[in-house]
Formats: sequence, C-alpha cells, structure tokens
Amino acid sequence: MYKAIYDMALNLGLKPTPGFREKVIKAHVVLDESGNYQRIEVSSDKKSLCPDKPFKLKGFTGNYSAQFLVDHALTVLYAQGLSDDEEDKYSGKHQNYEKQIKMGADEGIGLLKPVDIFMQKYDSDQVFRDSVLKELENASIKLKTDNLSFRVGERNVENDMSCLDYFRKMAGLCDEKDGQADGYYSAITGRNITPITEKFPQWKGGKAGTGIPVFSSSLRGPNDTQKAATKSYGSKIDCPMSIEEANTIISGLDYVMNKADQYDPDFGICWWYDSKVRDDTIRKTVSRWQRSVEKKKSSEDPTEEIHEKQIVSEKRSEDYKDLLLAVENGQEPETKRQEYRYHIVSVSFSSQGRMLCDNEYSDTYQALNQHLTEWYDDSCLMVSGYNGKEKRYEYNTRRIKNIYEILYALKLASKDGGKDGKYSMFRKEKYGLLKAVYTGSQIPDRFFRMAVEQYTRYICFNPDDVDKHISEGNAQCILELEKLFLIRNGGYQMEKELTPDNVSIGYQCGRWLAIIDKLQEESLKQSGKKVNRTLSAKYYKQAKKTPAKVFSLLNDYIRVYEDRLTDFRSVYEKNFGEISEKIGTYFPERLSIKEQGAFDLGFAQQKQAFYKKNNKVNAETDCKEMEED
Repeated sequence: MYKAIYDMALNLGLKPTPGFREKVIKAHVVLDESGNYQRIEVSSDKKSLCPDKPFKLKGFTGNYSAQFLVDHALTVLYAQGLSDDEEDKYSGKHQNYEKQIKMGADEGIGLLKPVDIFMQKYDSDQVFRDSVLKELENASIKLKTDNLSFRVGERNVENDMSCLDYFRKMAGLCDEKDGQADGYYSAITGRNITPITEKFPQWKGGKAGTGIPVFSSSLRGPNDTQKAATKSYGSKIDCPMSIEEANTIISGLDYVMNKADQYDPDFGICWWYDSKVRDDTIRKTVSRWQRSVEKKKSSEDPTEEIHEKQIVSEKRSEDYKDLLLAVENGQEPETKRQEYRYHIVSVSFSSQGRMLCDNEYSDTYQALNQHLTEWYDDSCLMVSGYNGKEKRYEYNTRRIKNIYEILYALKLASKDGGKDGKYSMFRKEKYGLLKAVYTGSQIPDRFFRMAVEQYTRYICFNPDDVDKHISEGNAQCILELEKLFLIRNGGYQMEKELTPDNVSIGYQCGRWLAIIDKLQEESLKQSGKKVNRTLSAKYYKQAKKTPAKVFSLLNDYIRVYEDRLTDFRSVYEKNFGEISEKIGTYFPERLSIKEQGAFDLGFAQQKQAFYKKNNKVNAETDCKEMEED
C-alpha cells in the first residue's frame, strides 16, 4: 500500500520539500518596519508551504521544540492562566520560538529584527500583551490549534527567502543527503537509505486533526540504529523507508483524504487512481445521493404526484448511468488505458488516534470496466415505471445501484443521510459489498439473507406499520441483489424476466403463489368484489419457508376461487398443471435460504408477467389470448 501511495504522490507532484509542510496560517501579526504593532489580520484557509522542523541545536528539540516562523498561536504569543502542565509546556515552546527569532535577527536577517523588537515588548509589557491577546480573541483565533505568523510591512516572514535560507541552515537541511547506510535498503524505492530511528512523521490537518501516527516501529531502542524499520499499524511485515519517503507517503495520504476527498466514512475506505480521471466512479458508487433535487409542493392530484416522484427517480437513475460512460457506449476512454490502475483501502481510526489501513485492493481500469459490466448484467431485471399515463416495462440493463442505496433498501440506513444502530455493525460486509461491484466476486451472505427477509416484509406489509414500509423501488433493488447473489453462487439460471422452465423448485413455488394471487383477484372481480388483502400478503412468509404445509392449506382457496370463475378457469388449471410438472408430486417441506431467494424472484417475475401487456388490452382480452394459446 505504501508504495502505491508513494508512486501516486510522485505522479501528481506531491513530493514534499524536506523540512517543510503545508499549513493553514489563520492569522498574521502585522508590524511596521520598526517593529511597531499594527493589527491582527485574519488570513484565508489556503495552505502555504512553511518550515516544519526545529533547529538542529541542543535545547531546541524535544517536548519544548517550536517551529520556525509559523506555529500555534499559544507558542508564538504565550498567554498566562493555563494549567501547570500546559504552562510548563507552552512557556518552554514560546521561549524556544523567541530564541530562534532572536538568533536570526542577530545573524543579520533583516525581516526578523522587527519581529524580535515586537517579541521583547510583548514579553515585558503586560498591558500591551493583554491588548494583543484580546484582538486574537476577537478574531476567533484558537490559541492551541490555529497557526500564527508575522507580516512586516507587506512581506510575510514565511515567504522571505533570507528567512528560509537561514532556516535550512539551522535545521541541518543544507547538509542532508539521501541516506548512505550500507546494506539497508528501502522497501519503497529499493534505494540505499538511512532508516528512521527518531520520531516518525505524523499526518496532520484535515481529517487527521492535530496529528495521527501512520507508521509504527518494530525496533525503537538506542541500539537499533541499523535495524529500525517502519510499518503500518496492524501490519506484520516491516517496511523500511527514509524520512523523505515517509513524508512523501503522508503527502499522498493527505491529498487522498483531504484535498481530493477520496474517502468515505460510511464504508471506511479511501481510494485513488494512478492518473487523473474525469469521472470518479468509486466516489459516485459509494456516495449516498448523487444530486439534491429541489422539493416541490405536493400536488392535489395523486396521479400527478406519483408521476413527479417517478421523474425524480428516473433522474437519479440517469445520474448512475453517467458514471460509466464507457460501459454505456462500448468505447474505451483514455483513463481506462490498460496500464493505469485504481486502489481501494479500508481505513479506520482507533480510539488511540492511530490510523489502520488494511484490505488493500488494486486492479486495472480495464478490469474495473469489465467487472462493472458484469454487475449490470448479473443484477439486471425487467422493471415497470409509470409515466403519468400508463405503466411501461423495460429492462434495467444500464443502471448501477449506488451502494448506499442498497443499504437503504435493506433498512441499514435512513434516506435523509442519518444512521440507525445497525449501520455501523457491518464494516467488513460493506467492504465486501463494494468489492463485489469492482471485482466480480460474490456479495456477502449476510446481505443476501437480509434481502430475503426484507422482501418478505415488502409483500406482507401492514398499512398500520408505516415505519416498516418498503417502497417499490427498494423492493426492486432487493430483487436485483438476490438475483445477483444466486447467479454468482452457481447452479442458478436467473433471467431478466419470467422463465417458466427454471429448474429451481423455490422459483416455481413462488410462481405458484403469484398465480393464486391472480386467481383470487380475477375470481372476486368477476363476482363484483375487490380484494381487501391478498393471500400472498397473509401467507407469504410461511409459504416461502414451508411450502408443503401452506400450499396444502391454500388448495381449498384454489378450489373455491376456481368454482366462482365464470370464464377462463381452464387458463388457471393449465398454469397450475405446468408448474406441478416442474415441482413433482409433492411440494418441498422446507426451502433453503437460497431457494427462498429464488422464491422471491419467481413470485415477482410471475406477477410482472401478468401485468406486462399494454394497457390498451384489457384484462378480459388477456385471458382470452391465454386460453387460445
């Protein structure tokens, strides 16, 4: 993983300057050329390259070390009234900061002389110090975390070349060479290096806050100079590297997590590409919602309101379509050159403030394109949609599910972006679901089981229990997940629409229950009645677990409803007979969890087949055509 981040940082020109780090300077203390205080001027949040290494002199390192020119406000402008521990810490840091400024002024660095004059007055004049600190407070500067620097006239000290040259000299940067430790080689570049034997660099800023250790040493004793190595927390393999290589890795990590924001806390992953890409497919696949849609006032016409919701849903689907232009039009864009790769890594921040990276996965853009196409094909189902006038049917061949939408359909996350108690429990499974999209592997078994459970709730929905309602769109998403799991499990041939010859007993049992539903509807319709609650809503859960027991009970309903039919009785007898040939003499006593998933698909696709005809053809004509066949 370290080498992949290192190479990415080099490709993007992120290799840091030794001894320097990008920092956000929240404010400048503005002075005139004579060192007279002018004001506190708040700066932008833009990062600047600043000195980030203490002077290489006795007394300037350790717990009381201060950064040259730019440091936290409490180090630059020491304030009293702290706890004993904090007072000891920050008074030492402030003294070190002041000594560095004075040494530079005595060495003839012209821009530091006004700063030195100011510092002397600040430390000796209590009233003056209080007034400066009051201005800092009014500017909303946080003393312990916000960085502070000086501006003399129109020049910032952190950008002055004479100040920076002096810093390189005092920090020992002018004499630094690439390591020359005979027989000790970097695991990153293979070069002969001097390994890190002192304090390891930390990733700071943004999501890292005040600092997070990225590296850990397996050997840190005084006699380990030639043996010390670095490794990620949780890694069993040592990864020797130089300080320059470690800082480059941290620079790349900061780019991924902060600047490019290629990090998703819901899934606990970060990702990056070997080259700059036009569309960040991974971000769009894991993000919650692609585009916020302006809310409209509810229409008084229910039909119009349903139509508006369908348009919003279609628009969201279009957003998903746009993710994979190459899959859509069959072309290979430049970003999918065979040698280019993408990388996904699981990231977690433990309570100790350390960063743990694991589950690294990397592959080529070409493979990414291939596996996303497989995800399309394996999850594709015929879907229905209402366009405001009629219900239409189409194959969902080019629509990738946003991963967060899948979790929402499984009731693991709420639509408004919040989380319930279950959501944080599935870290490994969420990564497995994501990996299934990009590698063509199987989805986690746990999600399949939840999909089977949720579809049962959808069919058996109780209108009095609104909180557990599952929409038609979510139910479709659940079916797609079940179909994909069964196909990738092997032994199941699940198609986009109804397949009467499917060899799965669970599938045929699902069809049987769907035909009973249709029979109930048609029988009551011919009797001038309406269905208050379908038999499937009442018996679905038991039917897909123990079909033999339930269907023996429903046989009585079949006889009653067939006797009430004035037309088309032979149609239903023919359908039941066809399925009986596939199932055999007896219904199975119990269905496995996989066959229960097949049951869901058989039930849904049989129901879909009943209503697939164009609305111009009425229900009676449908039955006549079926009878003639």
